Amino acid sequence: LIFNVLLATLTIPGAVLMTPLFLVILKLGRINRFIGIIVPFCVSVTNIFLMRQYISTIPVELEEAARIDGASDFAIWRRIILPLSQPAMATVAIFSFVGAWDGFLWPLIVLKDKEMWTLNVALGLLQTEYIAAEGSPWGVMMAGSVLVVLPLIGVFLTLQRYFMSGLMLGAVKG
Repeated sequence: LIFNVLLATLTIPGAVLMTPLFLVILKLGRINRFIGIIVPFCVSVTNIFLMRQYISTIPVELEEAARIDGASDFAIWRRIILPLSQPAMATVAIFSFVGAWDGFLWPLIVLKDKEMWTLNVALGLLQTEYIAAEGSPWGVMMAGSVLVVLPLIGVFLTLQRYFMSGLMLGAVKG
């Protein structure tokens, strides 16, 4: 029932969730902090769905064998489920990082100081500020775009082997 309710929340548009999410971040005192940008992207229904589906493919026999050996629920989770879930966790990490890094509207809402702005927000506002004055600074915009993409490439290359095996596991039957 809980999982079905979580899946139903996927039908809610992200723009509708902006105001309640902002109020939660405001009450937690995370406005104008990077943690206010990162946490909403880490805890998402898509990530929960990916992890649940991956963990459900782990054979129950492994858990039963650990119980026979006297392992507690936490020990089973820490010693069996968690190590076997590395591909799914890498996939979730990549999706979360890309979502948080590529965000424009959410960082614009949460971060008030210009010094805290993400590169995407700074590039977008740089273009709008300079259009009226002297035209778009294309060289600066392209250099900024390269800087925006470099961390994404680095994270993907670091987690690539886990990411590919995590994606392929759900595609192969049996």
